[in-house]
Amino acid sequence: MARLNKNGNLSGAIGNIIFVNNGDQSYAKAKGKDPKQTNNTKKSYTAFGMVSTVDKLFRAELMAKVNLITSTKYAPSHRTQLRRTARQTDLAKNKIKLEYTDPQFLMGYNFNRDFNWDQCVRFFPEFQENADGKVTMQIPALTWGKEIKAPAKATKAELTISVISTNLNASVIAVKNIATFTIQISASEKTTMQSFEFETIKETGWVLVLGSISFSSPLNNIRTEQKGASTYLWAKSLL
Repeated sequence: MARLNKNGNLSGAIGNIIFVNNGDQSYAKAKGKDPKQTNNTKKSYTAFGMVSTVDKLFRAELMAKVNLITSTKYAPSHRTQLRRTARQTDLAKNKIKLEYTDPQFLMGYNFNRDFNWDQCVRFFPEFQENADGKVTMQIPALTWGKEIKAPAKATKAELTISVISTNLNASVIAVKNIATFTIQISASEKTTMQSFEFETIKETGWVLVLGSISFSSPLNNIRTEQKGASTYLWAKSLL
C-alpha cells in the first residue's frame, strides 16, 4: 500500500505501480514480472524433486539395515552425490526420466561431515572380482596410530564392513543385506591381514560395500562428532 510521506510524495505501491523516492526525485515504475522459466530450468526442478524422493527412501532403508555414523545435516550432500549416479533422458516437454546407473559416484562419500573417513582410516581395502561372481576383499594388518588414526582419548575401535544390494530404479526401493564383517582394533594390539568373500551373481541393481568405524574409551569422553565415520568403499552396477 502506498503512503504519503512528510514531503508530500507517495511511497510504497498501488497494484502493479511502485512509487520510488530518491533524494529530491520521485518517480513511479511498474513491478517486474516473475522471471520466465525455461524448459531446462523446469526439468532441473523436476530432476531435483525426483532425486530427493529416491534419496529419502534409500537413506531410510540404508539406516534401517546398516549401522552408519552420520552427522546431523548429511542429507543434502548425500542427495547431491546420488544425483551424479543418475542418467537423465529428456522425454516430452518438461518431462524427464532418471535411471540410476553408475554407483561409482558414491565412492568416498562421507556420512559424517564433521569427521571424514580419511581422517581416521589410512588404508584401502583391496577387492578382487572372480569369474564366478564372487568378490574377495582384503584388509591389511592394522596398527593403532598408523592405519588407524584415532581421535583423542580413544583406546578401542570397531571396524564394520557391510555389503548390500539395492535397485533405485525399482518401484519399491529396498536394501538387502548380503554380508557383514567386523574387526576389533585397540591401541595395545595389532590386527593381522584378513580376507572376506561375498557373492554378487544373485543380486540385481547395485552392490555396495560400506565401511564404518566407531571409537570408544573407558571414560566415554570422546568428542561426539569424532566418535566414528562411515563411507562407501566399493560399488558395482549389475544393471
